[in-house]
Amino acid sequence: MSLLNDDIRVVVSIDFGTTYSGYACAHKSNPEDIIVQEDWNELEPHYKTPTVIKYEDESYTIVKSWGFPALAEKPSNKKKISDPSKPIELFKLHLIKELSNEKPFLPEGLDFKKVITDYLKKLVEMIKNSCARNWQNLDFYRQVLVILTIPAEFDDDAISTMRECAFYAGLTKDRFSRNLKFTTEPEAAAIYCLNSMKGQYNLSTGASFMIVDCGGGTEFSKIVPNISVPIHPIIAIIKGGVQFGLHEDRVMNRVLKRTYGTDIARPSKPDDPASEKFPNGLTIIFDALAKRGEQVPANKKVIKAFEPCSIMQQKIGFNMYVTKNTGAKFCNDPGVSLLRNWEIELPKNENIEDMEDTTILFTLSFGSVEILATAENQKTGAKYHVSFKCE
Repeated sequence: MSLLNDDIRVVVSIDFGTTYSGYACAHKSNPEDIIVQEDWNELEPHYKTPTVIKYEDESYTIVKSWGFPALAEKPSNKKKISDPSKPIELFKLHLIKELSNEKPFLPEGLDFKKVITDYLKKLVEMIKNSCARNWQNLDFYRQVLVILTIPAEFDDDAISTMRECAFYAGLTKDRFSRNLKFTTEPEAAAIYCLNSMKGQYNLSTGASFMIVDCGGGTEFSKIVPNISVPIHPIIAIIKGGVQFGLHEDRVMNRVLKRTYGTDIARPSKPDDPASEKFPNGLTIIFDALAKRGEQVPANKKVIKAFEPCSIMQQKIGFNMYVTKNTGAKFCNDPGVSLLRNWEIELPKNENIEDMEDTTILFTLSFGSVEILATAENQKTGAKYHVSFKCE
């Protein structure tokens, strides 16, 4: 996994919306100058472009147009016959499981992940050009922090899919790059509103306010009571994402709503449930890594070392479990559920000394929205990664 580089110079925020998308960027040396993309090859400037894509034909291999051009085409009757590919819209909604029975149409055989990736590829091309135009000699993959705003209702799978699509779209150099971070759309909007209306209200630490995001595809309100409309509300999420990335240290600690843990083996005890004991004298227990109610600062890391139990062991499991019970002892306890199946391969050990030299360093890195887990074999240097939502 790439650790967050200390040489970050530019922050880019991407608002990949259901109906419209946009981005903004700013240099850390001039954080007040946030550049919002307005030129989408249209006659008039717009802060966003439609989240629409059109392919050349039904093979869906070549993107014909995207954004405004994908909607602007008005083919004649003759062209309609020879141009079966229609603009594809609302494909972001395929990431929301609650809409499983209401998801928008996609042509048969076309995977929504491919559509998202293809759209992001075009957006990433513009972003890279914008960065190169504004700041010369900028190393995009090393010196740019990307903040991708997502709906608050995205689950673990949706966030993981967005990271995967971003990687294949060329937004990151490796899939688990720490130079790509997520924050929720309501939180980004809240940060922007607080900054743009600073001094208008006597809000003290701990004060509550409500953010209502009336976007094109979803509407979400979050109590984070005062009602006001900021200047240019259409860019609240985009600019808020940049401001979040520029000042991550200002984000307060998060209180975990779930306990995260993994399954480990230890010597059996007389009072261990028979269902958890193995003939080899070991018992599988739930090992809590971060507990519900804990305050977790941004970028906190939980690190633990694990060793194989046997010289014959070829794999070690790091299945991730979650529960709202802070006193869970076993993975089959009521309320404990499997979050991710995960295991890594171990090198062949010729003797007991080889086994003793094998240590797996397990790290949980807490982001604003996402938790990245890394298992590193200290002997071989091999690394394995998985990510899930931080709640």
